[in-house]
Amino acid sequence: EFGNEADVLWMASAADPSDREAITSIEHAPGEGISATLSPDGKKIAYLVLTAQGQDEQTEAQAWVLDLDRGKPRFLAERVDGGSKIVWSPDSKSIVLRRNGPLEGMGRAASLVRVNVSDGSETLLMEASDILELFPIGYSSDGESLYLARLTIQGTDFEALPATGGTPKV
Repeated sequence: EFGNEADVLWMASAADPSDREAITSIEHAPGEGISATLSPDGKKIAYLVLTAQGQDEQTEAQAWVLDLDRGKPRFLAERVDGGSKIVWSPDSKSIVLRRNGPLEGMGRAASLVRVNVSDGSETLLMEASDILELFPIGYSSDGESLYLARLTIQGTDFEALPATGGTPKV
């Protein structure tokens, strides 16, 4: 449920959506909102938020995870793009996020990082420069590749990045 300065996450029955319970309320910058996604195992919710202290959703958002059994949000990462998509690993142990660098020429620099949801440790998966956008899409069915789209002034490339990072294949 979106609000001007806070969003409420609800848990509802699929059979009867009116049978619902508020899980948590997440404060954010006025007029903004959170971007959230449920883990594949259904036990956690990861979300991106621009806090009231933030100014730029593309470079100053934070990533948090909410363990549905414990009910308390836990900080994971800062300086992420709040408008990007969160991609969960198939085993629900990590998420992939985008970090934007400074604007340069006809684009900007950006990177994809994998964040361990248990301890917040980060692994740089790839960096790109002079792009318009870099979108993590999802993992392959075997979990070995992360699919992404890279938008440049030349067009859009769809690529498969090894899940451990490295050089993507077009």
